Parts: sequence; structure tokens; C-alpha cells
Amino acid sequence: MKKRIGSILLLVCMIISIFGSGSIPVSAAAKIRLNKTAVTLRVGEKQRLSLKNIPKNGKVVWTSTSKSKATVSKKGVITAKKPGKATIKAKLTYKSGGKKRTRNFSCRVTIRKKAQSSGKTLVVYFGTPVQKRSGQVDGISSASRTAEGSIYKGNTEYIAELISRETKADLFEIVPKQAYSNIYETVRDRAEQEQEEDARPAIKNEIKNISQYDTIYVGYPIWLAYHNLIQCTQA
Repeated sequence: MKKRIGSILLLVCMIISIFGSGSIPVSAAAKIRLNKTAVTLRVGEKQRLSLKNIPKNGKVVWTSTSKSKATVSKKGVITAKKPGKATIKAKLTYKSGGKKRTRNFSCRVTIRKKAQSSGKTLVVYFGTPVQKRSGQVDGISSASRTAEGSIYKGNTEYIAELISRETKADLFEIVPKQAYSNIYETVRDRAEQEQEEDARPAIKNEIKNISQYDTIYVGYPIWLAYHNLIQCTQA
């Protein structure tokens, strides 16, 4: 009985010490940090900086070491002005334990020349292998194929050609070194294996001087999505 009373008294003392102190133990506060410590921008581009996990009573003042190169707004938005380098600084002030505290953070900014616009567009695509054939297209083995006149094409190839014609864009077909089968089940099995292995199949061709294009469209089929849909409907 004495042991029980002693245990109860000890528990009461612990509760009093916790609540009597005016604070309840909590997990350590998340570390205050700047979302980026280095950025590269071209003239005219913008980038927003922000301090994470600041106290509710915290105030942030943003400054730039070179306003001619990069300016920063009151909300931490950097605007690249001129090629060169600058440092954006964030001064955080807040109260903790009844005292005023200060912390400083910085982000290195590299500004490059504005890219010259070429106005050129490229459509890159990888399509389902098909054969020129006639006859009815069945919904399983040819689900990713379409007909244009008497020629069968992959849907991705067909759409890529439409976009190319409408935008007057260059057209580029990705050709793998190891050709894919035109049989759906075989393609599906290979795609599934490559996905599991996180494979990066080699290609025969390459885009020359890709930097000349301002806009690039990329199209590709999603074989496993159809396969997974069939499995869900059958389940």
C-alpha cells in the first residue's frame, strides 16, 4: 500500500512540475533554412526565395549586394538585371525566451545573358512500331495505331506529324538501337522489364544543336497504362 501511495505521489509531483513550469515538453522546432542557397538566372528571369520554419513573430528583410545585377523584393522575389554575380541576403529577427534574436542567410546568384530567341520549334516523338498493312485494326494489339489512308501509323507518330504541320516545326523520331516488336504483348513485356530495371535504352540517332530550338514538344506512348487498365477491369 505504501508503495502505491509513493508511486501516486511521484506521478502527481511530475504532473505539477510539468504544468507548473508553464510549458509542456515538445519536439525540437524545425530548423530555419533558406529554400535555395545558389541559383542561376538569365537576364529578365525571376526566382522566389523564402525562409522555411520561421517563428510566427519573425520578420525578414531582403537585400542585394549588387542591385545593378539582381534586385530582390520585400517578399524575396529575385529579378535578374544584368550578367554577373550578386548575393541576396535575408536578415531574420524574432523574439525567443524574452530576447530579440537575429539570424542571417544568403543565396549566391549567377546571372547570364538573355537567350536569343530563334523562333524555331521541334517535335520529338517515339512511336509504336507498325507495319504497312490493310484490314481491320483490332482494339488490343493495335490500340496505339491509327490509319491515314492505306498506311497504318502509331498514334504518337500521327499526332506528332499534325503538330509539326500546324506549327511548321522540325520533326524528329527517336529510333532505338534495339528495335521494339510490333506485337503488343511482346512490347508490353519488354516495357515492363525495362521499367523494373530503370533502363535507359540506347538510341541510333541524336538531335543536332538542340539549343537552336525555343519550343520542344515530346510525345511517347504509355504501353503499361493500357495493360494495367485491362488488369483492373478483369479483377
